[in-house]
Amino acid sequence: MSTIAGNGSEGFSGDTGLATNASVDTPRAVAVNGNSVAFADSENNRVRAVNSGIIQTVAGLAPSGTESIALSGAINAVYGTGSVTAIFSNGSLNATGSVTFYDGEGSSPSVIGTASFAANSASISTSQLYAGTHYIVASYGGDANNAAVTSGVYIFVVAPAPLTAVANAVNLLYGQAIPALTGTLSGVLPQDSGKVTAEFSTLATITSAPGTYPIAAALTGSAASDYTLSLGTGSGSVAIAQAPTITTLTGSSVTPVAGAAFTLTAKVASTTSGTPTGTVSFFSGATMLSSAPTALSGGVATLTLNTLPVGPLNLVATYSGDTNFIASNSSTLGGTVISPDFTVAPSPAAQSVLPSASVNYTITLTPMNPTFVYPVSLSASGLPQV
Repeated sequence: MSTIAGNGSEGFSGDTGLATNASVDTPRAVAVNGNSVAFADSENNRVRAVNSGIIQTVAGLAPSGTESIALSGAINAVYGTGSVTAIFSNGSLNATGSVTFYDGEGSSPSVIGTASFAANSASISTSQLYAGTHYIVASYGGDANNAAVTSGVYIFVVAPAPLTAVANAVNLLYGQAIPALTGTLSGVLPQDSGKVTAEFSTLATITSAPGTYPIAAALTGSAASDYTLSLGTGSGSVAIAQAPTITTLTGSSVTPVAGAAFTLTAKVASTTSGTPTGTVSFFSGATMLSSAPTALSGGVATLTLNTLPVGPLNLVATYSGDTNFIASNSSTLGGTVISPDFTVAPSPAAQSVLPSASVNYTITLTPMNPTFVYPVSLSASGLPQV
């Protein structure tokens, strides 16, 4: 069972509009004629018919002195558009003056506005009505020939207007902070200038892995509920790329000595933020100095050698890169590996000495390098007993 006509209020309104928004008074004698359902709107002295959900009078006029106002027009509109028309009826009389349109049921409806009658018709724009369901009533104060009259309730639905947001693309390196996101918003009505804006956001953070992250948009402001929002063609995203690195190589000594322990330290730093992971390989020329790359710990890798040959150094550290950081090479660590050797020259080369006597020798030590690398200790052995 369903209602095909009548809004539940007694009166006369709604001709040429949706039948379930119309007011009727004591309907009787229902009949079907083709696709129409006709009935006697007996207290209004009319025969009215419903066809495809629309009601209209097909016979009869209200008796003289019986005023009525019917609201008509589309029962829904997009926010910022539409209108509602009040049709006055009182026999052959014309209404003068204006009619006031109200929105809302109860004792305190809000005023939509007023419109003057012309040929018993007055229309008002609904462009200012917020998105949602409205209960519109037209009230006429009367004139010298017509008494005051109020229409029935006209249910009018305003759908949100569409807006389009386009986010500006952002290109970042891993470890860079996400900046304030911006974009454009189109479709806002002039009446809502400054009352609705788009806020752009992303799930990407300073620690998000390299990749592409969408930018979402949401409406804010006092008029935000009057609109729906979608992202337009070409709306950008946040693209995060691997960050460059700087690899620095240092040695434990400025003058390494052949055969002595010599430690290489490679430090890998981000050009943005964060700590690189992965491995470092140490090379002398094209020769790798260890059997396998060395893992970074806190951005640092070390390798201790004790087999460096005497001669010039040509050392380089190569960082492998990881998910977040780009590979890099250090500058060449130069220098020279020096020898710890020295020569011994006694003077004289040999002497004869009597028992209980003594002789002197001059021992000259000459380092292979400008200075001695290590302390030198001298001792004598194999001397005869006194």
